[in-house]
Amino acid sequence: MPRSANHVPKYSRHKGSGQAVVTKRGKDHYLGPDGTKASHLAYDRLILEWLAAGRPPRSPADAYPPIAGRPPFQAGQ
Repeated sequence: MPRSANHVPKYSRHKGSGQAVVTKRGKDHYLGPDGTKASHLAYDRLILEWLAAGRPPRSPADAYPPIAGRPPFQAGQ
């Protein structure tokens, strides 16, 4: 099920390494040791930059909404 447009990536812990991690657009961003002030500041900075950029679309199809009378955009066309 797709996430809503208002979903903000969450701060979480990578169990194997003990690092704080946030997954944004399918990519893991490691923030430092979990629970530290530095990792929370890194998370805040990452999310603020993402929000300031206008929440870039998750896929090319999201970047190009359908135009009336035309089929929706398909990646690879």
